[in-house]
Amino acid sequence: MPRKPTKTQERSLTADERETVILMDDGSNVAKISTHQKRIYTKLRNNPAAKFIEDITCGASIGGMFEIPANLISFRTQRKVPPKLSAKQKEAAKERARAAGAARRAKKS
Repeated sequence: MPRKPTKTQERSLTADERETVILMDDGSNVAKISTHQKRIYTKLRNNPAAKFIEDITCGASIGGMFEIPANLISFRTQRKVPPKLSAKQKEAAKERARAAGAARRAKKS
């Protein structure tokens, strides 16, 4: 159920104020996420494992509180490095790309 907006909630949040907070503890297997970042909000709304708890929209800045199983939260510490391909694998990938491009061009015609 949405809260009754206060005077400060009638204005939109600045970029520095739009944040995401994740609360986790050792005593619970649930993570609580509060966000005003549209990209994160949309991902959580579309995630079947995330339970929408409360609307915390502030002015035009959309916001929500969610619960999600804590084991689904992951913190990446490195960039994902693409695997090294052998010459044979590279050639096979090129062939697949050529075939896909030809199929797309044929479909448009």
